[in-house]
Amino acid sequence: MKKGLKIVALLFGIIAALLVAAAIAAQSPSVQKKIADRLLKGLEEKLDCEITFTRLHIDPFKAMVLKDFCLIDKNPYDNGSDEPMDTIFHASWLTASFSINGLLSDNGVCIREAYIKDGDLNLVTEPEEAGRPGGMNLTRIINKATSDKPKTDKPKSDKDIFSIGKVEIDVSG
Repeated sequence: MKKGLKIVALLFGIIAALLVAAAIAAQSPSVQKKIADRLLKGLEEKLDCEITFTRLHIDPFKAMVLKDFCLIDKNPYDNGSDEPMDTIFHASWLTASFSINGLLSDNGVCIREAYIKDGDLNLVTEPEEAGRPGGMNLTRIINKATSDKPKTDKPKSDKDIFSIGKVEIDVSG
């Protein structure tokens, strides 16, 4: 009986040590960069956009901070008169505070607070053309991301797909 308890205690000790080691490793910039790169690769394909940043910090289960965040349209509208506006959004700093419940809820992604420093949002009105539905560039990208979902006969839900509780934008140079 005592030998069995020792084995169980040793097993719990090993599991606890592995969890602590994983939490410490998750704070490493290289580990956070690898995690972000994997997540962003799938997001880039879904949105048909390029997502770049120079620095990332993730505070597990609380917040994410990105430096020099940029969302670039891979298929920008070109009216032929000037360079196409491919940068949809850029911010010197982007901080998003969240909870696990907010990320995993059936009501979509819920961000508690967002802080944007020196942000630029470029909305372009695109005419209806072959291969383009017309409307805003941001609408086209969101529609592309949601069009990959399988069609169901379920009625449309009144649930939000994205919500932010509080936004603070700092445009001071």
